[in-house]
Amino acid sequence: MDDRRKPLLGRRQEAHKQPSEITKSKVLFDRWRFYRILAALVGSFSIVPGIIDYEFRYNDDRRLVCQQNSEFTMMPRILMLIFSYTAILLLIPYRIAYLEWRTHKPRTYAELPAQKKIPLHEVIQNRKKPELWEYFGGDTIPSIILYQILPYPGLELELSTTHYDGYTEQSVCYYLAEVLYVISFMRVLVLALAIFYFGKYSNQVSLRQCEKFGVTPGVGFSFKCYLNERPMFMVICFLLLPCVIIFGIAVHVFERPLHRDGQDYDYFFNCMWNVFITMSTVGYGEQVPLTIGGRISLALSAFAGGIVLSMTFVAIGGYLNLSSDQSAALDEIDLKFAAAQAIHGAYKFASLEKKSYWDYVRLRQKINAFKDIRLQGAEEDGGDTPESLEERIRHLNTKIMDLRQSVFSLQGKTINLK
Repeated sequence: MDDRRKPLLGRRQEAHKQPSEITKSKVLFDRWRFYRILAALVGSFSIVPGIIDYEFRYNDDRRLVCQQNSEFTMMPRILMLIFSYTAILLLIPYRIAYLEWRTHKPRTYAELPAQKKIPLHEVIQNRKKPELWEYFGGDTIPSIILYQILPYPGLELELSTTHYDGYTEQSVCYYLAEVLYVISFMRVLVLALAIFYFGKYSNQVSLRQCEKFGVTPGVGFSFKCYLNERPMFMVICFLLLPCVIIFGIAVHVFERPLHRDGQDYDYFFNCMWNVFITMSTVGYGEQVPLTIGGRISLALSAFAGGIVLSMTFVAIGGYLNLSSDQSAALDEIDLKFAAAQAIHGAYKFASLEKKSYWDYVRLRQKINAFKDIRLQGAEEDGGDTPESLEERIRHLNTKIMDLRQSVFSLQGKTINLK
């Protein structure tokens, strides 16, 4: 009875389909990019506890000498320390996944079509076992150093710098933790690099296209592509605003202990305004830094402002320039409008019972305007005239004859060698 219930032909168990090498490569590629941006996000987020620690620990009665609210808890500094070293630990799986992806990449050579195959020299190079120093390659070492620059819990060392207020020499005191707090904002650069590596111009398809055309992929290529795609957004969000905020915080920290009359650097937005007018090369002069750190910060902001301004002008110029289709539409609209004006002027002139000299002049101006626009369009399209096409064909025929003679010469030499 039990045998009757059994099927005559047993079901064939489907073999477990193994993923292709291209699929494995994509998984490894996404893995190392994920760890990279995660480490950058955690490291940059550690700035938030640093801001809280500085603002709540700062003593408003401080003037030139070092004073702080010692009663404030060390918890923000501890959190910043935890986030920073977590970001350093996340760099370990990032580098391991990256090198694993790089060594696995040659295995995709057999599965890729001919137009997408990676170069053979890259296949041979990537098949080698990674050296120990390669685990610290790229921006790993700078990132580790940058993530270790932070106001450590219990760090109470003091620094003093000397400057001149007019002819009066002044000495201002800072905590070393405040200087490290300013430098820690450079972590934003690591986050920006990770974001550009995570974009659409850094995926596997883009990398293969770059290899096809001999272009070196990377942050520079991605930044140029995004700048070409959305120029104003990139200039404002990735250049102008970060520079204003970072340099504004630096000026805020270095100039705040002076408490000068008419130079309110206690207010953060005043510092941002000072940086902004310095970057724009306006420089009204109502706010002037005196400390060495403040002057260095504004000098660097002026240098960054020159770069931002030039890129802003290029972006605006590119936005205002007409494309080829828009230029063609504009020329056609102007031509139609000039033709309509000339026809209307001729009809109006013919309808006049008494025609004066100025009526002739106005009609002639409209007709000449139509002719000028028409001649201008003919000159722009002059490259497609029959004469130019005939000249191109004659030049191509000459090249073909030269190539034919070269082939006959090589053929004769080959016969002589035999």
